[in-house]
Amino acid sequence: MRVTRDHLPRVRRSTSSFCPRGAGSKVPVITGSSIKAGKLAQALFARGINVQPILYPAVPERAARLRFFLTADHSEEQVRQAAAIVIEEHRAVAAERTDLAAVARHLGRRLPGNGPVRYGQ
Repeated sequence: MRVTRDHLPRVRRSTSSFCPRGAGSKVPVITGSSIKAGKLAQALFARGINVQPILYPAVPERAARLRFFLTADHSEEQVRQAAAIVIEEHRAVAAERTDLAAVARHLGRRLPGNGPVRYGQ
């Protein structure tokens, strides 16, 4: 993922000329993995940022992404703060294992009773 601290503010400035107040623009942030996109969206939601993950099969696995919706109603400060949080949370998610066994463990912690997931019972 190539996100810099000034990425989203530059997008906001570039869209403000054609994005009337109340209108919006979609900004994709490619994560390259559905698992990373989902985990990052969950972490961002916990920090107050509502972003939709776009996952396989809607896009190819390596094109998995977060889809931000920016409007002229967002202040530059809000966009800068969101960009900083995305960078911070991306680093945390990138440091975690994202293989299927790690995902199963992650899901197991989130299920009631913390027991293993059993199918077909």
